[in-house]
Amino acid sequence: MEHVSDKLKVLDCQQRFCAARDRAPLERWCFAAPARNPSIQFMLFLDLCSWLMAEITGDTGFFRVDKFDDPNTSVNKLMLALRKLEFGLDFPTSKLKQAHGEAAVGVLDFLTDRCVEKNFQWRHPEYSGEAEEEAAADEDADVGGGIEDEIEAVEEEETLFKESAPADVEEDDPAYKAQHEILKSGIDPLVWQTELERVGPRLRVAAAAAGGKEWRAHIEQTKLNEEKIREVMPATEKQLKAMGERVSDARDKINLKENYINKQFEHDKQSYATLKQELDAVERSFNESTENVNKLTNELGGIAEQLDEMKGTMADRGNSMTDTSPLVQIKQALKQIKQEVVTFDLQIGVVGHTLMQQKLR
Repeated sequence: MEHVSDKLKVLDCQQRFCAARDRAPLERWCFAAPARNPSIQFMLFLDLCSWLMAEITGDTGFFRVDKFDDPNTSVNKLMLALRKLEFGLDFPTSKLKQAHGEAAVGVLDFLTDRCVEKNFQWRHPEYSGEAEEEAAADEDADVGGGIEDEIEAVEEEETLFKESAPADVEEDDPAYKAQHEILKSGIDPLVWQTELERVGPRLRVAAAAAGGKEWRAHIEQTKLNEEKIREVMPATEKQLKAMGERVSDARDKINLKENYINKQFEHDKQSYATLKQELDAVERSFNESTENVNKLTNELGGIAEQLDEMKGTMADRGNSMTDTSPLVQIKQALKQIKQEVVTFDLQIGVVGHTLMQQKLR
């Protein structure tokens, strides 16, 4: 992403893209990591790709972003445009939908390379004689000053060491030997080499990026900012003072109006408070009445259930009273008993007659 940012600076992206579209300047790592608002980052990525493709092809309609398109449609359009520019696609479309990461940076790197190849001409740097003399003088001064500082520091350390060393210390003393013996490292050389290989490239990149001139850029930028502040400060101070006076007047007017309104509607406020209290009392009584109604409704439901049970019992008893089938069964039983009685009487008579005949014989 650092190379992409440098190429965008070469293409004057801040003025030709950001300022022309009223956008904030692009951060150095804006597409390397996810932003707080992914939708804004996605639209910025599409707009930047559209601008770069227009610079490459000279056709503003080669890839145009429509705000009504969904993200999938926009990404598909971007992939088609990249294929037309002979970009090798070795990642899925979902990577571009994220608008950050290796895929997005790779697309921007490809587009900026094509744009620089077409629209930028490298020229030889021009150095002024005064600048070269000043730079040489600064370097000589820095080198000489550094050597003198090192010599003075060494002399001061030796002097302090001689002054701080006690005079009656013997060389055979164990404490003296422990302080002055050669230090031996207990770190594994393989571990040290591994850590050096891991950290070394980062240190080189940081040193190369700084180039020893970063502080000059900071100083120049600080001077420019100071000049801008001095130019804008008087007018801004006047505007702020005038604005403060207007705000103070408006605040005083608001306080007066507020006091007037409070006095004007004091009676209404008291009547409203009284009505509010009455309303609260009515609401409380209404809630109590509602609770009583609910309680009585529950009791009524229980009584209605008992009434239904009594009605069912009475209906069963009425049905049993009007049912004549038991009487019919009783009558049939009586008839059968009478028939059996007649049969028994006949049998008794026959038996009696037989006995009398036996006695007469």
